[in-house]
Amino acid sequence: MDKPGPTGTGGNSNSSSGSSNNSLAGGGSGGPSAWDESELVTPIEYVGYNHHGSGRGSNYLGGSGGGTAGSAGDLGPANSLFMQIPIVLAYLVADNETMQQACCESGAMAVLTDILSKINQPSSSPEPVNRTAHGDDGTTTTTTAVAVSSPQVMDPMSDVDRLKEGVLVAIAALCSQNEMCREKLSTRGLPSIVRALGHSHPNIRLAACQCIRSLSRSVKQLRTHLMEVNVGQPLYQLVDDPCLAVQLCAMDSLCNVALDFSPMRQLIVDAGGIERFVKLTDSANWDIQIKAIWILKNIVYKADQATVERIMRTLTYDRLTSLIQSQHVDIERHTLGFLRNLATFRAPGNDRILRGLGPARFRDILRTTL
Repeated sequence: MDKPGPTGTGGNSNSSSGSSNNSLAGGGSGGPSAWDESELVTPIEYVGYNHHGSGRGSNYLGGSGGGTAGSAGDLGPANSLFMQIPIVLAYLVADNETMQQACCESGAMAVLTDILSKINQPSSSPEPVNRTAHGDDGTTTTTTAVAVSSPQVMDPMSDVDRLKEGVLVAIAALCSQNEMCREKLSTRGLPSIVRALGHSHPNIRLAACQCIRSLSRSVKQLRTHLMEVNVGQPLYQLVDDPCLAVQLCAMDSLCNVALDFSPMRQLIVDAGGIERFVKLTDSANWDIQIKAIWILKNIVYKADQATVERIMRTLTYDRLTSLIQSQHVDIERHTLGFLRNLATFRAPGNDRILRGLGPARFRDILRTTL
């Protein structure tokens, strides 16, 4: 995965899922070679130091410890350093499973999920905001406004939201490779992350998507905890997100949700996912095209006859051929992977492909791609 950050979308590569015919999204390799594992002590101890209620910034929601909170969303100047700690932690553990393990054993995941549970509120619950106006005649008028969140609106981030984003980014980095971290997160903080998928600010929706992507790389999480919170539904809704980075990250996770061993695959199909992703193969954005084909490739693998027929009736062999002939090598590669997975269909899949493409067109594809 790429280095985590408040607005980064993360990496995306293939990794083995037990079969060469289906693939997990959101992988990555490499990591920070300059970090010494002993450097983990400082951020972990600092997060725990604040968490247990002592020292600078001990009240991470109230702006105490020497500073005064200016508003409900302002943590105060004394906590400005504390707000940066989750991002620093994310950089330290990125793509390094050993450091992720050490961090998890030190209790950092428990601290992060505890912070998240305190600051994460459902975006659908508007909160009243009292505003005081002072007139020229010395009179004071207090009015109450209701803040209504909308994914379409890009509002400035409050300190609390910046902290929330940083915590989510740190959680995503910790869970990118380490199963222990994933398990600890699933038993403590997963509902808060699912709620964050519907947050009004795209940075927080993106960070929450990164968390789900990290969890979805685990077969166990796909079959258990992610299924229990029905994460497929909010992810599917984010395919239409106005923020491109959120849209792409959600589709990364859906690539994994669509794998044959995921119980959520059928939920995506029933929600109209086949038609939606076939339509996205016509997107002007190549990244969206690639991920749409990738999702369809995973859906068609070991699918039942009704699903295969529905996919090919919607996609058509003419469209399949044009995708194979794309100028973009990744579009061509994933479309050929789709064709390969189509051939694994339990019924006479190869005969179906030959009839659909025709012998001459099939030979042309083989000649130009081999």
